Amino acid sequence: MRNNAINADNTNPSTESGWGQEAATLTIDDRFTHVEPLDGGERGMTRLHRAQRHGKWFVLKSLHDDYCHEPACQAMLRKEFDIGYTLSHPGIAATVGLEQVDGLGTCIIEEWVDGVTLREFMASPGFTAAAARRMAAEVCDALTYLHNRQVVHRDIKPSNILITADGFHIKLIDFGVSDTASHAVLKGPAGTRRYAAPELLAGDNVDGRADLYSLGVVLDEMNQALPHGNRRLRRAAQACTHTAPDDRPDSAAQVAAMLTRPSRQWLWWTAAAAALLATMAAIALLRPAEPTKPVEAIDTIEAIDTIKAIAAIDSQVHNNKQPQPTQEAQPQPAQEPQPQNAQEKLPKLPPMLRQLVLARAQQSGILYIQKQVDELQETRRLSSPEAYDLSYSLTMDNVEVTANIEIFELYPDTDPKSLSLRYYLASPEGQQLVEAARQQARQAAEQWLRNNHPDLMRDE
Repeated sequence: MRNNAINADNTNPSTESGWGQEAATLTIDDRFTHVEPLDGGERGMTRLHRAQRHGKWFVLKSLHDDYCHEPACQAMLRKEFDIGYTLSHPGIAATVGLEQVDGLGTCIIEEWVDGVTLREFMASPGFTAAAARRMAAEVCDALTYLHNRQVVHRDIKPSNILITADGFHIKLIDFGVSDTASHAVLKGPAGTRRYAAPELLAGDNVDGRADLYSLGVVLDEMNQALPHGNRRLRRAAQACTHTAPDDRPDSAAQVAAMLTRPSRQWLWWTAAAAALLATMAAIALLRPAEPTKPVEAIDTIEAIDTIKAIAAIDSQVHNNKQPQPTQEAQPQPAQEPQPQNAQEKLPKLPPMLRQLVLARAQQSGILYIQKQVDELQETRRLSSPEAYDLSYSLTMDNVEVTANIEIFELYPDTDPKSLSLRYYLASPEGQQLVEAARQQARQAAEQWLRNNHPDLMRDE
């Protein structure tokens, strides 16, 4: 490795402060330290290590000792570097350089991603339907970027998709078997058999639709990992895994649209549900309202844990009202409780509290979009207009989801007063307030973006 020193030169004038003399003794050490093998880093002919340089972690990818002198293996490593070094996308782990490292030989220097694989994340409590669709759409965005540059990954699978610890965003890794039209080496069969498209296993020339097949298998596994599955994931998986490439979607952007745009049938049901809620809200204004069970399985908020928590609270309230069975009397079928004063169960929301909910939503929308500006700028610069539109839509959807969570965090479970307020928010009238808050968050985010970064506004 290099060990560069800034040497003093008596012919060069120094400053009166003596900074020149101090700079003459400054040494910049580019060597890697704290080199340690990564768990699961043995991948065929290559191995992975983690190491530090200048206080920052990197991943070092090198050949095993048994393969480091094989010309074909060296060509493979060089090809992976050539492809990875040209890529710059927030959903792809960055390739930093190609260097000789003491004890390891030639190494590809890659960005260190603090996170877990998609395989590990699918087993965690945070893996919900909404999170699964968002992550799948982010994978589509990264694949759109790759395919627009004539790059085929050829090994899309859960272990090659990392989920970052900060924000739970995706990062594609391992371009060891990737290919481009400009490369003339390593064109044979590749990928992991379970995820590889039939044409890839056959050694045929492939395009981005081979990656879509692999993505379809991943989407199917994500769908099966959810307790109740998700129809959009299932529909996209079925579309991607057709045997014939011509029967699959033409692009990753089309797959993303299947994940983010509701079907016509779902639009009909959503419209019918909205009309029913509006009717119930109108009736509630004409007579004393009785407690209403929370509306669940609404697609836009189906994975938010607070909605399920409200359902549990509602169930607990009803259970506490039931008479307890004794040994002398057999339990009777549960009857719907009839509170003496329904208004105590479903209070009218004070105007000040309503303003607080809307203000909190606006604040969360602005704070969220401020954190996403850098990512939007990078996507705008590097991606196609269609890919940016998708990224923009996903960002604004996340603005609304974040606002939804912020609203319910106003009323923590530890606060005794939260029970009736959470019950209110689960009612038809409360759902209207929640929806208004989500829209306020989106409008505030877009207004902030329009005032501060008008170039990032989506072209209409």
